[in-house]
Amino acid sequence: MTIFKRAPACLIIVAVLLLIPAAAYAKGKAGKNALKQEMNYLDSAFNGLIRAIALDDLSPVAHGFARLSEYKEETERAFEKGEITLPKNNDKTKLFKQLDDNFHKELEFILHQTKANDAKTVKASAIRLIDSCIECHRMFRK
Repeated sequence: MTIFKRAPACLIIVAVLLLIPAAAYAKGKAGKNALKQEMNYLDSAFNGLIRAIALDDLSPVAHGFARLSEYKEETERAFEKGEITLPKNNDKTKLFKQLDDNFHKELEFILHQTKANDAKTVKASAIRLIDSCIECHRMFRK
């Protein structure tokens, strides 16, 4: 079978693989806490950032993070209401919030640099963000 005969099947498989995470996210949104919702959103947006860096096209990055402030605000409200318990080291919520604020500042810097089409700076900042994700997850995620 040539690649042209396989193309429709491949497109269907790719479409399904792309839709599964989106459907799972939409289904789970109502039942998850605000922090998990924000993390799911960040996961998707950050994958778009990595893809944009790899393809040397930063133009779609801002769109991927367009609703981030909504998610962050919802998470902050949930913390204020006591609706979020960190899976690990919950007694260090103040440190978690500080790390989260630093993360969001770095992300804002990245978004500013994507508008300037500064791929080198965006890549270096993305690496710093990955490191901050790892640090935070080691401290607060089971």
